[in-house]
Amino acid sequence: MKSLFEKYDQPVPRYTSYPSVPYWEGNLSSSDWTQSLRENLSENKELSIYVHVPFCESLCTYCGCHQTITKNKNRGSEYVDFLMREFEIYLKAVPELEQSEVVEIHLGGGTPTFLKEEDLERLFLFLKSKVLRAREDFEGSIEIDPRTVSKEKVRKIYDLGFRRVSLGVQDFNPLVQ
Repeated sequence: MKSLFEKYDQPVPRYTSYPSVPYWEGNLSSSDWTQSLRENLSENKELSIYVHVPFCESLCTYCGCHQTITKNKNRGSEYVDFLMREFEIYLKAVPELEQSEVVEIHLGGGTPTFLKEEDLERLFLFLKSKVLRAREDFEGSIEIDPRTVSKEKVRKIYDLGFRRVSLGVQDFNPLVQ
């Protein structure tokens, strides 16, 4: 058992980085990034989208993600406004996105369920219908903080078509949480 701990007790790239950090080369300009999008879209019309929602009501002791701790839900509303404006910028820079089909949408964070129900719905409907055409059978997944999510919010997430959740649980002991 000790040999397994020694084998795996080493720093590694975060799983949320893709490609992982050791494969990054130099600094990308915005034109490099949009050109890369165009090239990939010419080969494959299907897209997967990850949207990072950086807000949390409290800090988890194990967290290594980019996050902002706040209880002010209006911060999430403003953030959704900015996300929608950013996608509009992408559409102007890479019009090929409009011909794409979203097959997966993942909301991660932070805690995406920090967002008010109406903001979750607003963001999702924007991604699905206005910016990028999502298939009706898309795979939707979302990260949830079980300490703060309500039954009503879980129902809203389900009604929007999300069928996979990732729970941020590191320990079931309430004192540790």
